[in-house]
Amino acid sequence: MRRAIIFLSFTLAILIGLAGLWWMPSLQSDEVVHAEYPREVLTNLDTYENTDYGFSVAVPAGWSPVIADVDDDDRLLEPGYAIGFESGRQGKDDRFADYILVELLPGRDSGLFETDGRQREMIKVNGKSGFREHLRIDGRENGLSAIDLIVHQAEIQGLGYTIAFYAIGEPANEVMMRDAFDVMLRTFRLKSSPFFIS
Repeated sequence: MRRAIIFLSFTLAILIGLAGLWWMPSLQSDEVVHAEYPREVLTNLDTYENTDYGFSVAVPAGWSPVIADVDDDDRLLEPGYAIGFESGRQGKDDRFADYILVELLPGRDSGLFETDGRQREMIKVNGKSGFREHLRIDGRENGLSAIDLIVHQAEIQGLGYTIAFYAIGEPANEVMMRDAFDVMLRTFRLKSSPFFIS
């Protein structure tokens, strides 16, 4: 599946950051401990609203927005819009800024990670049908022992455009990322069509 340039910019940023981790000693899989996180992370929420693309979504307060729809000269990279929200680092040993992401693209394209589809679960987001699934990206399969990520992703199609949602983070933060993903899916509201559909 052709990856959208919007999502590619996020993926490239992740890979560049994670490539540096290759030089750091990695945790053995039996050393991964699910971190406790303060419950106020997901009870203290901010609402992000985008009037240009007609949607709103709740995100954990204090998570930093990262917009990936324009280049340095404010030129559109590709039709569509993506915004991510990075969590703060969880301490000196936190090697990756976990984030959630909303992506809106015209047509059927999206930046979803390819899977075999066996873990897909049908969902409704703002009354629209789609699916969600989760996967693990294990860098050991590609010779990068320090790269290990959990991905939750969801997609809604058939509207003349595609809406995709992601939560990407370290295994130690899996519970927090799953909860942030669930909050994003429950609170996403599409108030108007993000694209002109003819």
